[in-house]
Amino acid sequence: MRNYLIIVFLAAAFVFPCVACAGAIDGSSPCLCAITKIIECDSQGDCQEILPEAVNLPTFIEVDVKEKVLREFNTPDSKTSAIKRVEMADSQLILQGAENQRVWSMMVTSETGKMSASVSGEDYGFLLFGACTVLP
Repeated sequence: MRNYLIIVFLAAAFVFPCVACAGAIDGSSPCLCAITKIIECDSQGDCQEILPEAVNLPTFIEVDVKEKVLREFNTPDSKTSAIKRVEMADSQLILQGAENQRVWSMMVTSETGKMSASVSGEDYGFLLFGACTVLP
């Protein structure tokens, strides 16, 4: 289960919306997102905080809304995941996708860069929190 999460998190992973260094994010430039907290829950409601390494997830993910792709940041032969849906609503950048029988959704507040995301499978789910900024 955890081995497949890297793909899901990159797709979800998450699909991290971003905040511009000099202003609000609109998805027009690639972003760098840092995952700072992950909470894993099973179908029984048992949850625990885990590290990105525990689910084979990179700490830094590049989000390119124009190309509709997520990728490991600055890694040769990095894994990628497609962004299937993009929406800007009430100063929130919303990204969504699905891969390997999992779905993900991500939201970034355009003014602050604060990010939250979720990844769901049949018997488990992950909540992710972090921050994003526009790449130079």
